Amino acid sequence: MIKRFNSLLAFIVIPVLTYAVLSTAADEIASKEVARTERNAPILRLIESPSPNHFGFDQHGDLIRIALPQKLNIDSNLALIATCPTVTDVTVWFTKRGNPFLSKSGFDCLRKLPRLEKLEIGCCELIPGEMFASMCELTNLKVLSLNRAEPSVEDYVALTNLVRLEELSIAGAAHFGDPEFKRLNVLRHLRKITLYSTSVSYRCLDAVSGFPSLTNFVATRRRLEMGDKMEKIEWSKLDR
Repeated sequence: MIKRFNSLLAFIVIPVLTYAVLSTAADEIASKEVARTERNAPILRLIESPSPNHFGFDQHGDLIRIALPQKLNIDSNLALIATCPTVTDVTVWFTKRGNPFLSKSGFDCLRKLPRLEKLEIGCCELIPGEMFASMCELTNLKVLSLNRAEPSVEDYVALTNLVRLEELSIAGAAHFGDPEFKRLNVLRHLRKITLYSTSVSYRCLDAVSGFPSLTNFVATRRRLEMGDKMEKIEWSKLDR
């Protein structure tokens, strides 16, 4: 009789407990989803018609990548991005002649992003020195892309602050030449450098051996003596 009672009790209690556990887990997941949505809501509302080019999410639904349209690149919006701690990848595209509403203080805000590893800056032509210095204080960066966005020649030294940098891409930068390239050999994790339309020459290859982790280097530059055609310089550790 007792065994029959215990069996009946187990038949009733176990499903109830299982339901309670599953229900609690479901509530926790729903609660986290609500919190995630609320956290991302301000930045998602900022762009009225989000597209895959503007946002990226991980498998948990967390916002990890954001590219602001040119018209929205202002300091207050960079400050808003800084409230999303899961963001790892930020793209900032200026108008052709720069952006008077974007300054050092905007990039200072990005230092609040603990996971930020990739930054792309484009189409601003000349970057003020203090703004470039602020970008180079984002010392967790692993990937940096500067597309027609360059500081004055003396300001390039700030790149040496990016001690975790693994990949660097620079395009449309007349101020970036052999001395600026050689100076980067202090970046011990730098393994890939891509330069397009800069002022580097074949002499930069003499400095390649000084880069402890470099595996790939590609550079192109315009040669007036070749009819303004592009000249390509390549180096790969695999070829050695």
